[in-house]
Formats: sequence, structure tokens, C-alpha cells
Amino acid sequence: HVALTHVREVAPGRYAYSLDVVDLAGGTDESPVVYHHDDGCQASWSPVTDTLVFVERIETAPTDDDFFEGVVLHEWNLGDAASTPLLTPAPGVDIAFPRYSPDGVDIAWQRRDDLADPWYVETLSGQVAPVAPMTSDTTPIWSPDGTTLMFVRTSLPDGVST
Repeated sequence: HVALTHVREVAPGRYAYSLDVVDLAGGTDESPVVYHHDDGCQASWSPVTDTLVFVERIETAPTDDDFFEGVVLHEWNLGDAASTPLLTPAPGVDIAFPRYSPDGVDIAWQRRDDLADPWYVETLSGQVAPVAPMTSDTTPIWSPDGTTLMFVRTSLPDGVST
């Protein structure tokens, strides 16, 4: 199975997302898509189970910035009809790029509380690690033993640094 995010421009500079999980072996006679979620994106498979974590971005009215009015962290198990919300941050809080720990027990993601704030890394187990100054997206990456979180930081306009 593979998770695909579809991005389409709905207005100049405004985008809508949807997430499909496709059975590469063919799925059913009607469609290889085994799961669909409107507004889903940034999916990551668990390394030990058939479970997927993803972000649902909710925008009820267009805005001029890159911020969504609501974000929900979901988990979906292969074969289930619907996903389970894991975390619904307060309005205005953005989360992105969830990643399972190597043992599949914990999930890390990047978070910021306001568009002007730097991103920081947070985990489902409650650990928070500021990674300032960071004004652009970062993807948390677990060490193979699951004891350390690393990230890639883009320092515009200088390029990528770690």
C-alpha cells in the first residue's frame, strides 16, 4: 500500500489537499483506493504495524497567509473505514510532518503556535523541543534506536543546514 497526497490549486495561491491509500496489488474491481480522506496530507506509515498517521488541514475561509484555521492529527489502521483523531490543537496552532518512532509507539511532529512563531518539535508522549530560530518547515526524523529526534532546517536564502 502507498499513501498519496493530492494537491490542487483552488484559487491563486490557495491549495486543497486530499489523501488516498492505494493498494498496489490492485484493490477491488472498482478501485485500487482503499481509503480516502478529504483535507488529509503529510502521511507517514508506522514501521511496525499497518497504521498510518496524517494531518488534516481545515480551512473554512480563505486567508492571505499559509495558516489553516484548524489542524487535526489522525491515525488510520489498514482495513478500517475511518480514521481516529489523535490530537486537535487549539485554533491557530499548526502541526505538520508527523513521524512514528522506530518502535511505532510514539509520534513526533513539528508545531508552531502562530504564523510568526518558530517551529518546534513535539511528541505524542508529551516531549517538547524548541528548535528556534527556525522560520521554515522542518521534518522530524527519529534516530534508529528511537532515543533522539533530528530535523532538517531550511535557512532561507542560504539553503539547507542541519
